[in-house]
Amino acid sequence: MTHIIGIDPDLDRSGVAIWNADTKVWELAKAISNENLIDEILAVSRPSCSVILMEAGWLNKKANFRKTTGRVSQAISKKVGQNHASGQILMKMLQKEGFEVQEIKPLVKGILKKDGKWTHSGKKFIVENTGITSKMNDEVRDALFIVMISNKRPLY
Repeated sequence: MTHIIGIDPDLDRSGVAIWNADTKVWELAKAISNENLIDEILAVSRPSCSVILMEAGWLNKKANFRKTTGRVSQAISKKVGQNHASGQILMKMLQKEGFEVQEIKPLVKGILKKDGKWTHSGKKFIVENTGITSKMNDEVRDALFIVMISNKRPLY
């Protein structure tokens, strides 16, 4: 059994999506607290039969694309730095557990996302292409999108 696992790391809870490439079924799509992330992934898959694709914002040359100044800009930059550090720590912990982790530069979502948030058409796109209709946050959508792109699934 082969699993493709997409992770969009965040400071406290990361978006995780697990696709079973053999059965073509989403086995998990939810936000998971970072301290429970490895246990929840291990409940579904083993390192020997999975690959993790982790969104790695730290691969961007510039991490803060906001058009703000002063304190707001500093606060955003601080949060971005903390998120990057969280992702890098999670990646090292997953690798120590034996998982193959590939860093994925944040994917361009075009009209699916605006100002860092999934648009109505982007949310509809995720539902139509995954079949998952349950409530989810943007980190989970990003994790699903990472897996969808890796599968070279048709995108309309």
